[in-house]
Amino acid sequence: MVRRLVSLAFLLANLGFSGTIPQLPSRIIDLRQWGHPAPSKPTFTRGEIYRRSHLVTVYRNGDVVTGFVTREGATLASRTRLELTLLTLTFDRKGSFLFEMKFPTTMREGNGIFAVAFGNLLVRTPEAVTLWSHERGVISTRPTPGPQTWVNTSPDRETILLVTPGRSLEALSARDLTVLENCACQDQMIGSMSNHNIVISSPSQYTEPHQRVRVDAICGPTQFEYGWSYPTGTPILLDDRRLIINGHSVIELVDSGTVRWRDSFGKGEYALEVESDEKGDIFAVAVPKDVGGSVLLDINGHLKVMKIVVYRAADGKRLGELVVEHPPRFFPFNFFALSPDGSELAVLSDGFLQIAQLNQ
Repeated sequence: MVRRLVSLAFLLANLGFSGTIPQLPSRIIDLRQWGHPAPSKPTFTRGEIYRRSHLVTVYRNGDVVTGFVTREGATLASRTRLELTLLTLTFDRKGSFLFEMKFPTTMREGNGIFAVAFGNLLVRTPEAVTLWSHERGVISTRPTPGPQTWVNTSPDRETILLVTPGRSLEALSARDLTVLENCACQDQMIGSMSNHNIVISSPSQYTEPHQRVRVDAICGPTQFEYGWSYPTGTPILLDDRRLIINGHSVIELVDSGTVRWRDSFGKGEYALEVESDEKGDIFAVAVPKDVGGSVLLDINGHLKVMKIVVYRAADGKRLGELVVEHPPRFFPFNFFALSPDGSELAVLSDGFLQIAQLNQ
């Protein structure tokens, strides 16, 4: 009988149903001592594409880079002096400050920093992308087709994707920004990318399946398609064949068109954003919990807690959870990052940087 109980406990643990989920300890850095301004609500006008910022990233060696936009001095902007500066701060994995860098920008939104391969940092401002390294300084700069251009990097961090809706798709090398692929882009719903593919979502439809995605090679032919009805949500590529379907209160992993596992969240919880390591073996999901809302009365709830849940992709086991100590005041995007090996998690929220280590 004892042997049977031990076997059952082992089986449940390997299926990801272990009752105890490790809570990840973390270090918190107050960025106000470097001049981080009070958080402001993003604004945009009707007809404008909202420009997301991506201001936290992790190098392969565990160093964390974060950033924010400040006003450079008290003078007005001119053609020879830009008013705004993107300040980047680099910390080691223990939270010790290393150095800062400044990059000119023209907007508070639409800026980004990405730790890419070869030890380089990609800095995205509304008008350009700049490749920089601590050893070489500015390596290369390329103008983007417009401030609405969407920027992403492949899981191995070696390819940079620039997508300008309705115009063009460019794949650049993270070594020097040389063009690897360049093609016209007619699809408006290009989502995430893997090392070689991109996912393109079709509009929701009334007939089943309600949702459908097409996975294409970058500037190449279709590799496969997948359709589903539940959970409705956003498809995110982990690698060239595996998808995470981010379906609000449910997430599931699909491998070559077959659902491998599914996980659901508690009352008031939902999946918001997904980040993965370079191999797609570990990924993290932002899970806010709202309270006080009412669907019947059309009343929005308010955020009670924000946590980051870290998963093992092979079986859906929850490897750990991190409670965000300073939950974002406004609806966040791109506010956390995983290290390439999945061992480190960095969160930028409400002017605080939170760094956690994951013991796998």
